[in-house]
Parts: sequence; structure tokens; C-alpha cells
Amino acid sequence: MKSILLIGTNRLGSLLVREFHKLGHQVMAVDKNEARINSVLPFVTDAQIGDSTSRPSSSCATGPTKSSAPKSRWQSGLPSVTHLTTFSIM
Repeated sequence: MKSILLIGTNRLGSLLVREFHKLGHQVMAVDKNEARINSVLPFVTDAQIGDSTSRPSSSCATGPTKSSAPKSRWQSGLPSVTHLTTFSIM
């Protein structure tokens, strides 16, 4: 039995929750959508409502002060990750 943290319970995430449950693994699910969390509750050992796409505070995202240094992802204005599903099978 493995302990698995799964972030995001949309289509793929909810399928993985059910498969891991069938295999006897302990699964903790995190999603910002309460309805999705409620739909996987019978298959998880723990569930949390939360947003995994939060950006770090401004003091963490400032990066190097030299103008020639490459910009970090947060400084460049690129979009943050909108869906992340993490799993581990060994």
C-alpha cells in the first residue's frame, strides 16, 4: 500500500483516485472545487479544498536584481499552472 497525494480531481484525477482506491492505496485529494472533492470522498482517505496554483509572495518572487538576469516564471507574466495531478506508483 502506498500513500498518494493527488492534486486536481477533474477527469483524470477522479479516474486516478478510483484506480488507486481499487489497488488498496491511501489517497489524499486536493482540489479547489468543492463539488469535485465531494464526488471522490468515498474513494479517498483524506480530502482538502484548496488552490494549488497560488503564486509565491512578492518577496519570494523578486529573484535576482541584475537587469541582465533571466526573469523568473512569475516575473515574465507567463500563466501559472492551472491543473496539476501528482501521483507515484512504485
